[in-house]
Amino acid sequence: MKAAPPPIALSDLDRDELLQLLQARPVYCLRPADLWSARYDVLERRAKVASERREAAGDAYYPLMRAMDPSTMSQRAWSKLQADREAARKAYEVAQRAYRRAAGARDRAFDALMASYGHRREPA
Repeated sequence: MKAAPPPIALSDLDRDELLQLLQARPVYCLRPADLWSARYDVLERRAKVASERREAAGDAYYPLMRAMDPSTMSQRAWSKLQADREAARKAYEVAQRAYRRAAGARDRAFDALMASYGHRREPA
């Protein structure tokens, strides 16, 4: 059984997706697969950028989590360290959520692209 691709129109694409579409295909022969392919390519790049940001936020967060003895530090330094840890944790969580959203959008676009070619991904 062929899976029906989700409907997509040229007006559904954002600026980056339209630019990707113009680079990849001549405009006179557009099919739903072409539109989904442009969307997938853009979302793949966005997911990669989100992944890099998540890694950078993790690189900033994890060194702050090493064990330290507060008795060896002044109260002011300890308070600053705690504030830095909290800020880094929040930044990492924001980056993690952004990556999950970007990866989810990329995966949904991939499923739609495959459906536009008549393929269906089996649930895991």
